Amino acid sequence: MGVYATRSPNRPNPIGLSAVPLDQVEKTPTEILLHIHGGDFLDGTPVLDIKPYVPYADAIATATSAWAQQTDPRLPVTWSPAAMASLEAIPGIHKEAVQQLITDVIAQDPRPGYERCKDSQPGQEWNMRLAGVNLFWKVEAGIAIITRLVLMAKDSANPGGSCHD
Repeated sequence: MGVYATRSPNRPNPIGLSAVPLDQVEKTPTEILLHIHGGDFLDGTPVLDIKPYVPYADAIATATSAWAQQTDPRLPVTWSPAAMASLEAIPGIHKEAVQQLITDVIAQDPRPGYERCKDSQPGQEWNMRLAGVNLFWKVEAGIAIITRLVLMAKDSANPGGSCHD
């Protein structure tokens, strides 16, 4: 993801990020001028990139948006019986907290953006490491399904971690 594509305030460069209200769009024969106010930058600071306000990501209570959807884009998440059994079998964890963490992360749809815009191939499964497990999920009819969990081995000599059942 490029620097300009991210909304994160934790950027790998000295470029700042400000949410500002758009007061006016002025069109002239040679340019389009955006009139804004309230930014935390000095007069004359160049604006390198502009993004629309997105209610679910920017979370400014008094802001409005005509561009992005107003609804929460999170996916509903369900757990397969196999994934629940795997979770129950993990020793020494707070199962409810781990289940909630995994559910919250997968609800944000961590698939690549180009995959979110289309239906996945039937049966396509995604994988990531989180909370000490290798977790697998798929998306069917707009619902994320946690299909299985595999406990990651604790092997400090192998930081990539091997997995076992």
